[in-house]
Amino acid sequence: MNRIPPNKLGKISDQVKKLSKGCGIKVSKKIINETEIWCLNHEITQQFFDVICYLGTLNLYSKNDDIIYDIENSLPYIDIDLPDDIESLHGLSLLFELLSSNKDIFDFEALSFYSNSTRGENYIQNIKQRPHINLEDIIDYEEYHAKILAGLKSSVKAQEPSSNLRCNGLFLDSDNRLQITDELYRILLESVVNNDGKLNAMISYLDFRTRFPGLLIEAVALMVLSGKEVRILFRSENTKEHVGMRIFRKKVENKLKEIYFGKKSVDEEEYDEYVPVNIDSPRFFREWNSEKNTPFGNKLMLDINGNLHAKIFMNHRKGIVSSANLMMTSLTENIEVGVKVVNQELEDLQIFFDTAWRCVYG
Repeated sequence: MNRIPPNKLGKISDQVKKLSKGCGIKVSKKIINETEIWCLNHEITQQFFDVICYLGTLNLYSKNDDIIYDIENSLPYIDIDLPDDIESLHGLSLLFELLSSNKDIFDFEALSFYSNSTRGENYIQNIKQRPHINLEDIIDYEEYHAKILAGLKSSVKAQEPSSNLRCNGLFLDSDNRLQITDELYRILLESVVNNDGKLNAMISYLDFRTRFPGLLIEAVALMVLSGKEVRILFRSENTKEHVGMRIFRKKVENKLKEIYFGKKSVDEEEYDEYVPVNIDSPRFFREWNSEKNTPFGNKLMLDINGNLHAKIFMNHRKGIVSSANLMMTSLTENIEVGVKVVNQELEDLQIFFDTAWRCVYG
């Protein structure tokens, strides 16, 4: 099963107690204490084994000029909090040595008996997992880019309201009926146009009966190809009326194929081989689901399983928080209210988003 057998940790804990009495491997008392803590925390130990297994695969295929991950430098790339009273991976390394008789915890083949690199990819950060895409090699990229920009620009009102209040209401004057919808287009346009653009969003409900979701998929595909930050957190439900993460992700993948290969028909194997973007990676899309909580999420939420109900859409310079779902009724008919967020409030909103993002892993 590529997991640590739970009964093994108990036996290793007994070995560690012998080490503390001066028997066997000579290590510091601090590392012995940390190893005992790892033995008592099976779930988080498994998470760390998985992510180190993933880093081990990167080491295996690294070129000479790429970073090699090891005990000393890997923590900044691991998106999991260490257990209390642990400061390094040395105790975990000792646990692995006692478990497998192998001193190198980053030995992918040895570690893979007790872990899974695919699970581990869920817990990495600040790592470029695939080679950079040369956009000049994509024949139709500029054509798609211009087409999507034209679509976004034609949907954005020329005059942005002076206040930060945004309202949708058909009873308002004709130039201000859909301020929230206009702001969504404006934020998406800025994300695509700006070289430093990014997109972070919380989506409660989504459908494809209006123009915006289609343009969102096209813009997300362009941003993924150009290496920009895209992170979208979805509500877990997926019904006939409401689009969930898997349908949205599949539509983005199809758009990536269309842009990357043009009119050429390709199968999944050819796509996976040639397109250096892993769209299944949780670095792009995650689902608010209590069954997919990270240890960080479990620690924060305990037994609280609230639904994702927030509607947040933000880029590198501003965001909007509103009552409006990305559905036809919300974007074109309903009475909705929201607020544009900038400066310190945007920073606070980003912290809120980052915290929620770390609570779930896929």
